[in-house]
Amino acid sequence: MYSILKYSLPFVSFIILGSVALREFTSIRYEVHNYKTRFVGTKRRWSGDENDNDENDDLAVNDDKIIMEQLQSNNDKNDDWINIRGPRPWEDNREFENLKLRLDAKKSN
Repeated sequence: MYSILKYSLPFVSFIILGSVALREFTSIRYEVHNYKTRFVGTKRRWSGDENDNDENDDLAVNDDKIIMEQLQSNNDKNDDWINIRGPRPWEDNREFENLKLRLDAKKSN
């Protein structure tokens, strides 16, 4: 009976308290990361200025808008793609070559 208390009780308490501690530490890490990404402007974050000027805030907001527009335009480019699988050594290669020629002609126009 005493051996159970001597060995298993510290082990179980270590496992339970360790999981609680890890959960708390990781939640703090994610809260700090979310705060930095939401409330700190990109211009102020990279420039290192501690001054709270309205001009810097406007620049940071404009930079954020520009970055979001660029990401949106990149997402639009990813929507119109064609999945081209190269031929296997035992397959006929003519269909792949024809498709490649059509795509090259479309790009040159």
